[in-house]
Amino acid sequence: MLIRPVETQRDLIDILTLQKKNTKTAIPLEEIEIQGFVTVEHSLRQLENMNAQIPQIVAVKSQVLAGYALSMTRELKASIPVLIPLFE
Repeated sequence: MLIRPVETQRDLIDILTLQKKNTKTAIPLEEIEIQGFVTVEHSLRQLENMNAQIPQIVAVKSQVLAGYALSMTRELKASIPVLIPLFE
């Protein structure tokens, strides 16, 4: 497994694809109870803005995105309202 900063727009698109596969409406209840789910579905523009401010991290296995870690600066907190409480 290779863990590295996002390098291309393809990385960002792959993050969006993996997010969609792991939202509350996309996975069975049993899996939600055991592994959780993704709360926020970002847009490509949001990820681009986030990555421009602070490197986002991806985990790649056999050239396929296996996971990611997203970080936000305080300047971007208003772009995702559900996350605002985390900054207060």
